[in-house]
Amino acid sequence: MKNKTKKWFILLLVLGFIFTMSACSSGENDTSTNESAPATGETENTDTPENSAVAVEDSGILGVYDQKPVPSLKGKTIGVSVIGTNKHLNSMFYKGTLDKIEELGGTAIGVDAEQNDQKRLSDLDNLLVQKPDAIIGILGDAQVCAPSYKKISEAGIPIVTILMDTPYCVSNIDINNYEVGRDLAQSLFDKVGGEGKVAVFNGFYGVTVCGIRADMLYLVQKWQYPNIEFIEPELQDVMQGTVEDARKKTQDLLTKYPPGSGLKVIYSTWDLASVGISQAIEESGRKDIFTAGVDGEPVALDQVENSDSFLFTIANEPYKMGQKAAENVAKHLAGQDVPKTDYCPTLKVDDSNVAEARKILFPDGAN
Repeated sequence: MKNKTKKWFILLLVLGFIFTMSACSSGENDTSTNESAPATGETENTDTPENSAVAVEDSGILGVYDQKPVPSLKGKTIGVSVIGTNKHLNSMFYKGTLDKIEELGGTAIGVDAEQNDQKRLSDLDNLLVQKPDAIIGILGDAQVCAPSYKKISEAGIPIVTILMDTPYCVSNIDINNYEVGRDLAQSLFDKVGGEGKVAVFNGFYGVTVCGIRADMLYLVQKWQYPNIEFIEPELQDVMQGTVEDARKKTQDLLTKYPPGSGLKVIYSTWDLASVGISQAIEESGRKDIFTAGVDGEPVALDQVENSDSFLFTIANEPYKMGQKAAENVAKHLAGQDVPKTDYCPTLKVDDSNVAEARKILFPDGAN
């Protein structure tokens, strides 16, 4: 009898232990009590539909290049700093950016440095004080802008740039300047049979895109065209009065290197200097010297169409690239990934396709 009583007693103890553990476990997992919430009354889980990137309002607009949905910029303020708008290319970058910010529901603070580096730095500092949600920087010298971009980045304001790769940007909208520079050099060297003298305008090496194109010129010559000879020193193009300055410097160069001297190519990293070069070549009556350009400026297309010396320009679509910059800001602010360098397509324009290129490069409302 004692043994039976002892067995029942042990069984009751075991059942009681199991019941107690079950109750404790249930209490620990009960998230409906006030004890599980922070003392402040805030919820610990911030990954709610309101706060997650998935729930960000869709603008209803598709990307200018990829045709994918772009998040809204409603309630966001975006600073836009451009080095200057006195050139068609620059003004189209700027206009495309501002238009897209507005289209996506955001508010733009636009500032134009008027080709003045000191004003550019002041513009960027003033934008920083206003604490926008993001800043878009259009063109300029990467080394000049670096201190201001560093301060902006350290303040937690994301930067998207156009044609200016910098360690402080989350995304740079660009064309593939390595391919562009290679094509520019190879096409010009091939035109003159891979031999002869080449004069080089290279006044803006600190501007990333110009520096890359200039580097590619020398690399292509080094590895592929040993019979190309560079004239030293390099010529310096200028930002203000570019066309006329390049024209006069080319006139002096042509006097120094008359017919029979071996001068075959006069190189520039961008359209406006190449336009001045071409004008001087045409005025001299020389038929054995060539140039080309990059950007697709309207005046360059005119020169491609009407002269023998301006062979082609490698054009980008600045209005669309400005739109793309605003789209990448919207995506980044929504928590979506954007490429560190976002390459956009180019169009090589020569006298065979210049008319069609005008329709592509200067659509209604973007010229």
